[in-house]
Amino acid sequence: MLNLRIALLLGLSLCLLSACGAGTTGIRSFENITQITANSIQTCILYEEGVACWGKALPSNAMVPTRMENLSNPFFIASGYSISCALDDNGVTCFAGWDKDGFADAIPAGIRNPTKLALGKDHHCILDDSGVVCWGNNDHGQSTVPANLLNPTDVTVGPRHTCALDDTGVVCWGGNEDGERTVPDSLSNPVVISAGGGDKNLVSGGYTCALDDNGIQCWGSNRSGESTIPNNISNPITVAAGKNHTCAIDDNGPICWGKNNFGQTRAPANLSNPKLLAVGTEHTCAVDDTGYHCWGEDDFGKLGNPQTIEEGLALKARLSNPGITRLSMGDSYTCARDDDGGFCWTDIRENFPTALNTFPTDIKNPVSIANGNQHSCALDEQGGVSCWGYDFWSENAVPLGLSNPTALTSGSNRSCALDDNGVICWVGGDFQLDPTPQGIINPTAIDIGGWRSCTLDDSGVSCWNGWGSLEVPSNISNPTAISVGSYHSCTLDDDGVTCWGDGENGSTEKTTAGGRFEHAQSTVPSGLKNPRLVSAGDTHTCALDDNGVTCWGGNLYKQSNVPSSLSNPVSVFAGDKDTCAVDDSGVVCWGKDLCWGIICPRATECSGASC
Repeated sequence: MLNLRIALLLGLSLCLLSACGAGTTGIRSFENITQITANSIQTCILYEEGVACWGKALPSNAMVPTRMENLSNPFFIASGYSISCALDDNGVTCFAGWDKDGFADAIPAGIRNPTKLALGKDHHCILDDSGVVCWGNNDHGQSTVPANLLNPTDVTVGPRHTCALDDTGVVCWGGNEDGERTVPDSLSNPVVISAGGGDKNLVSGGYTCALDDNGIQCWGSNRSGESTIPNNISNPITVAAGKNHTCAIDDNGPICWGKNNFGQTRAPANLSNPKLLAVGTEHTCAVDDTGYHCWGEDDFGKLGNPQTIEEGLALKARLSNPGITRLSMGDSYTCARDDDGGFCWTDIRENFPTALNTFPTDIKNPVSIANGNQHSCALDEQGGVSCWGYDFWSENAVPLGLSNPTALTSGSNRSCALDDNGVICWVGGDFQLDPTPQGIINPTAIDIGGWRSCTLDDSGVSCWNGWGSLEVPSNISNPTAISVGSYHSCTLDDDGVTCWGDGENGSTEKTTAGGRFEHAQSTVPSGLKNPRLVSAGDTHTCALDDNGVTCWGGNLYKQSNVPSSLSNPVSVFAGDKDTCAVDDSGVVCWGKDLCWGIICPRATECSGASC
């Protein structure tokens, strides 16, 4: 995304604690930062002792700046769309990102003394003794290096084009959909070049910027104003192009322009002598005399915000407490209860309300916690109910007059409680949104999943949705617990675990007429021994029995791959695309979104795209 030609030795002392994960070393201080890079999921720095990174697709998705091991004297780093690599004594070494091993296998043979590296989404270039060498996608000629380059000194890549800096100035080749390789004749002695651009998948719409004797010039796509240079730039010293925003450093510090949907162009005003700059997909970073500073989108913890790091480390310590007695999983966020009360953590993404992180202060000793898609509710020992988070449909408007509520559940954009009057559900002020089936007598348990609700009562199991009652198997005998997923339901009864709904035909995966996937989440495996807990997720199901935890059904994100390291698990909770259990060591999770943008709990297995 960015090649910087300005290096500054800065003495920093950022005292950060160690991160989780193997193969890395937590950083306590940084000395002499010479480079900072950013992409869609990570931020990395090159400093006196090596390379440190934070964000996604690192060992354990480290939010704490963490040293990358197995590098031998790195001297240059580069970040592409979702990968980060270094030039070191071994040539090119990739240490973070998706399919970094496959990337390394694709590097052309015969690279001699490389000095610069430029990484894109699906094509990449390197500068060595022979000049510029490019490889990868070449559908627009972006990897076909012109033969007439004269002593090239730098190279940069956009989504479908490439530019180099040589004795003649700036030379670009490849796609020209928006004029991104049409170099202006007015360039005078360019010294910095940076290419960027792209739609949401970074596959089209490129642009290029250069710093020359006249200041900054940009050409190519301008859908978000990324190529429109502000008229108040004074003596710029560098420029960097991102996906659809651009930044420079001038006499007044960092200045950015273009798209600002995550605040990526709102540079801090109080930086002290900034000299290094990195522009990611939707976030920006700078290094000044006091350390690094990042702003914009903070998914996967790629901003490395020190305050958030401290909060994350405190959360990680709290999650290591085996005294957690309750856990409720929503859509990439989770709430729990321990001896100190309730607490929540969530993915740091623009579309999630920050209020989801804040457990209500009026709920002192929660006896029940329930998470919906983007809202949560809790019930305390005194019978008080509070809801918080997303409130578009008035999900948080708890009805007045609840009488001694004993159970609580949330799903999608609604919640239900059991009280002296039976089943009470609410959303948008309509307290009976889903018509409760007639004949429910003395309900003792209730659960919501997707758009269906189920209860246990004197007659057994009753389920319904907004269109009326749902069929329940006739062979359920003395059910004692109920758990409802998006499209299936499960009970504990005299026969162990009974499930019904999508996937009950035992197929591994198929597409239904409605476009859903069936994953055999309702096909209970044989061999469960005295099951005492069942949890239905989106497309998978888990149970706790004498042998520990068993999961079945959907496994696209390895949410059904139970880690062998579980030690005396006491509970298990199936979520949307992940699973968590509580064992002797506290909270253990596997599947997708393990770290929820914060410090991960003791995460075990996850899919390649999530790690």
